[in-house]
Amino acid sequence: MAIAFDAQSTTSQTGTTTTDAHTCTGSNLILFAGVQGGTTDIVTGVTYSGVAMTQIAKVQLPSADNRWLYLYYLVNPATGANNIVATSSGSQTVRVCGASYTGVKQTGQPDASTTATQTAGATTWSMSVTSVADNCWSLAFMRQGDGTVGAGSATTMRTVGSNFSAMFDSNAVIHPAGSSTLNFTTGNNINPWAGIIASIAPFIAAASSFSIFGDQQLVS
Repeated sequence: MAIAFDAQSTTSQTGTTTTDAHTCTGSNLILFAGVQGGTTDIVTGVTYSGVAMTQIAKVQLPSADNRWLYLYYLVNPATGANNIVATSSGSQTVRVCGASYTGVKQTGQPDASTTATQTAGATTWSMSVTSVADNCWSLAFMRQGDGTVGAGSATTMRTVGSNFSAMFDSNAVIHPAGSSTLNFTTGNNINPWAGIIASIAPFIAAASSFSIFGDQQLVS
C-alpha cells in the first residue's frame, strides 16, 4: 500500500492553547503537527481528538529570531473532524500546521528524523534525512525568520497560505532507502532558518501463507 497525502490544516492563535481543526480520512493513517512557538520553550504538549501526540524533536532558530519549532505525530488518529490542540505553559502566539497521510506503517514511526539550522544569508535552504525502510516519504516542518517560504525542487508545500513556517513533503517515495533532500525558498536572505525533517515508513501488508493437505489448500 503506497503512502498518499490526506489533508492539511493550519491556524495561528495567541494564548495558552491553540486549536487547529483537522479532518483525517482513510486507513493506515498518521498525523503530523508542526508547532511554531515563541522565543521561550514553553509548548508543553499537543493532542488530537484528546489523544496525546508524541514529540519527534524540537529546535530553536539561531540568532535574530529565536523562535522554537516542534514536530509531533500520532499513528492511527481518529477519522473525521477533530482538533489538534497545542498547550503552552504561558501565553504566546502559536502557529500549528497539520498534515495527515494514509498507507503508512502503524508502528516504528518516524522511520528516521533530524533537525537543522542555518544562521542567515541565503534565499534557498535544504534539509536531508536518511531513511531506513524502502519507499518512505520525507516530511519537514521549517521556518525562515522573516520571509515567506516556498517549495524548491523535488519538494511539495502542504500548508495553504503565505507564512514564515510551513509543512512540506517529498510527494514521492525514497527508493532505494537512503538520503532524501527537501528544498525551500524565500525572498529574504537576512534571517535564519531552522527545521525538523523525518521519513515516514509505508504500510506493508502481512504475507499470506498456505499449506496443501491432499487436495485441500489452507490459506491464512
